[in-house]
Amino acid sequence: MLIQLIQQLKADLFLCASLGYDPAKWAFVLNPHKYATSPDQEKNLVDLGRTLFIVEQALNVDIMNNITSGLRSIELQSKIDTAVGRALRLGSRHLYGLAADVSDPHHSIFDAVCDETDVQTALGVWLKDKGSTPTWCHLQIVPPASGKLVFIP
Repeated sequence: MLIQLIQQLKADLFLCASLGYDPAKWAFVLNPHKYATSPDQEKNLVDLGRTLFIVEQALNVDIMNNITSGLRSIELQSKIDTAVGRALRLGSRHLYGLAADVSDPHHSIFDAVCDETDVQTALGVWLKDKGSTPTWCHLQIVPPASGKLVFIP
């Protein structure tokens, strides 16, 4: 039943809109600094916002109000990487509008997404292992190099 709902939401933009999906709100939340974007980044942000909306609807979790990081500039990515003592990661999916971090101190979003592999696969999201993200959930809409649904960066 849940997989059918996910498939319906993915296939029917009007159904999403009837449930409150607003691409402009998601675009603002995912790019609050109003970074200039390429057409590819714009498309990615729309896809990411819709996917996160579907996660919210299917799993009854609040993502929009808990996003802590969406699209990043190279400068912001450099600051983040420098702060944790690593070189700039140009492969960060945040740079391309393909990932978001969501505050998740009790791992409730992570656990809801990962509860069933077929549900996570239907949603089309990959997550960093919660050991790598102690107080947040990293969701991305493209597979990591390993291809694993839950991966260690």
